[in-house]
Amino acid sequence: MNSIQTENQITTNTLNKHANLTTYGWSEFQTNALQSLNLKDATPARVLYRNRNIYHLATEKGIINGALSGKYQYEHDLSDYPVVGDWVLIEPKDDLGVIHTLLPRKGKFSRKEAGMVTNEQVLAANVDVVFIVTGLDSNFNISRIQRYRTVVLEGGAKPVVLLNKLDLCDDLEDKMAALRAVLPNEPIHPVSTFTEEGLESLAPYLCEGSTIALFGSSGVGKSSLTNALIKSSVMATGAVGETHGKGRHTTTTAELFCLPDGGILIDTPGIREIQIWCHEDAIEAGFEDIAELASTCRFENCQHKAEPGCSIKHALKVGTLSERHYNNYMNLKREARFIEAKQRAKDRQKDKVAKKDRPRQKRFDTVCD
Repeated sequence: MNSIQTENQITTNTLNKHANLTTYGWSEFQTNALQSLNLKDATPARVLYRNRNIYHLATEKGIINGALSGKYQYEHDLSDYPVVGDWVLIEPKDDLGVIHTLLPRKGKFSRKEAGMVTNEQVLAANVDVVFIVTGLDSNFNISRIQRYRTVVLEGGAKPVVLLNKLDLCDDLEDKMAALRAVLPNEPIHPVSTFTEEGLESLAPYLCEGSTIALFGSSGVGKSSLTNALIKSSVMATGAVGETHGKGRHTTTTAELFCLPDGGILIDTPGIREIQIWCHEDAIEAGFEDIAELASTCRFENCQHKAEPGCSIKHALKVGTLSERHYNNYMNLKREARFIEAKQRAKDRQKDKVAKKDRPRQKRFDTVCD
């Protein structure tokens, strides 16, 4: 048996060994990650829910409660703590699973933590597809959709836009045209969780082993969508104000569910404000039309201000590029630069502290014969 066959056989055996976990998305990626750690008798589990310091974990033997080991808490920052969707290794102890290792992530999507601090807050991990949910009522906001899309792309997932509350919309064609102008190639699905219209179009994404996350502001109907996809009323839903279109936070923390027809769903809390956490290059990836225009400017380092032959300025002048769309792009770029500058400053401070705390070594003269 050659090396390739041996490796494939190991992968197959390991997948079969953890067959009960495939329902929760265990795949060859996790198999390879586990093998690379070379840990014997490791017990893998997926994080379904977190309530303060207690984790709800899916294991081969069922769902158990878990908690981080003291060593893990000591050695890791809060941003490295497991979140919903993560795969971890645990050590069973009585009726509790002690989490001691976080398996490598396929991806994650994060935002800057709310407030004045510059810290990363990971919202979910190991997600394949993200449904960016927005309402077709007063909640409809193209700039917000683009902001969410940027976060999703940075996290390595496929963004899919869901326009909910189709039953309340009288100008769908106008809103679709406005959205298509800035997202010409993105999957967009108008749906109604109230009438269930359009929900059948989501079936191709709900395949076995695929993890889908719901992402959107409060009041757009994520909990109602979760109930519709799970085909059970597992999530509480709240009323939305008629005048402002804002809903109450009916989901207070992320939670992972297995769908009856295959696939895994993560419902996340409604987000009133999302500050991006990504590199400046990720902004370019989220605004392909502007990046393509910029590539045709006369000068490679064009700042799109006073330079001659600027394709961006020309497009704004003739109206082929929306001023609002471009301003949104520039705002996100400024946010990304700010975050990067703050992180560099924080890293320099850490290096300075580490250097200060490093024990000094005595110097010895070397005598050569």
